[in-house]
Amino acid sequence: MPSVSRLTLSLAALAPLVGSAGAATTADTLSEIRESLIYGKPTVYVRYRMEDVSQDTPTGALIPNTDAHASTMRLALGYGTKPYKGLSGYAQYEGVFGVGNEMYNSGNNGLTRYPVVTDHAENHEIQQAFALYAPAYAPRTALKVGRQDIALDNQRFIGTVAWRQDWQSFDAVTATSSYIRNLTLHYSYLDRVHRIVPEDAVGGEVEMDGHLLNIAYKLPDIGTITGYAYLLDFDRTATFVNQSSATYGARFIGSRKLSADWVGLYLAEAAKQQDYAENSLDLDNNYFAGELGIAWKGIALKAGGEVLEGSGQAGNRFMTPLATLHAFNGWADLFLNTPNEGLRDLYVSLGGPIAQVDGLRFAAIYHDYTSDNGDIHFGDELNLLLEYAVKKFDPNLVFGVKYAAYTCLLYTSPSPRD
Repeated sequence: MPSVSRLTLSLAALAPLVGSAGAATTADTLSEIRESLIYGKPTVYVRYRMEDVSQDTPTGALIPNTDAHASTMRLALGYGTKPYKGLSGYAQYEGVFGVGNEMYNSGNNGLTRYPVVTDHAENHEIQQAFALYAPAYAPRTALKVGRQDIALDNQRFIGTVAWRQDWQSFDAVTATSSYIRNLTLHYSYLDRVHRIVPEDAVGGEVEMDGHLLNIAYKLPDIGTITGYAYLLDFDRTATFVNQSSATYGARFIGSRKLSADWVGLYLAEAAKQQDYAENSLDLDNNYFAGELGIAWKGIALKAGGEVLEGSGQAGNRFMTPLATLHAFNGWADLFLNTPNEGLRDLYVSLGGPIAQVDGLRFAAIYHDYTSDNGDIHFGDELNLLLEYAVKKFDPNLVFGVKYAAYTCLLYTSPSPRD
């Protein structure tokens, strides 16, 4: 019986360090600019992770029976200037460091005898470097130009992949506005994506011509309805060949208070994806998601499912290559790429705070995976999480343990990762 289990221990800390010295009052423009640069806001993010993977697969399988151990540290140092007439800037360095011996396959280190853990030790890059203009005459409206993190909705389509040590970012121009009450507008033009592998690796930095349009309207006491259009034209690299696509969809998520302690939860989403630009495939696949739940004092029980259609032909399936994929279809990361036959993921989850210990929360999720096209049972998976935020000292200091156990009676090889 093939199985995969992952145990991840992590410690993360995000510490904003604010220079709070008083600014001199002066009308001199150069002095104001100097003040903007000096009295900015440094940020420090540190996260240590130990991730173990134990795999048991049949003789002759593509992945051998073996264990992997990854011990890595993420350090991100940033500095944002104080706004000057609505204009500010931010730059952030990101480094990933190995702690101890590499005993895992990062996808780029050549250690293919081990299972995959996509954290690349000794990787250094500029994670963000952008200028931001937020004029006083247009409240809650901003224009951002440069390398930046972009995360939309639940990151099912566009995200930072913040679970991994090397986060995803984009060279982009982004305009956002929530000037109109209850309405949020987002548009991004994407010129390049910096993915979760080193930039000098295959597929680490991919040129593109992308457009992201996301419009959300909040219905008071009901929920938020969102419409989106994501047009992605990738350079035809080995990683992104025939992945250019146009995706149009709508999403509704909300909650309803039932009593003093009880809350009803609901979500519905649908999207259509077609081929775009120079994609040589005839794509026409759909995405559906639905969820119902109930919460008591913050502890939520939910049941839901996702459907990502697939034609059964190589490469012709619903794709989400810019998503924070780890958050969906199980933490064992076996379905980072939709199988050619498509994927149906039915799940039930229970999670929330543990009232007896302030800052402690838990989650338990069970997944059942089948194909959308044909009658293939891809297996099932159990996910467990325990996380503690040390609120007495700093709520940004978090300890966490995450566990994923995937099993499948019939060995199948999902499509390679995007």
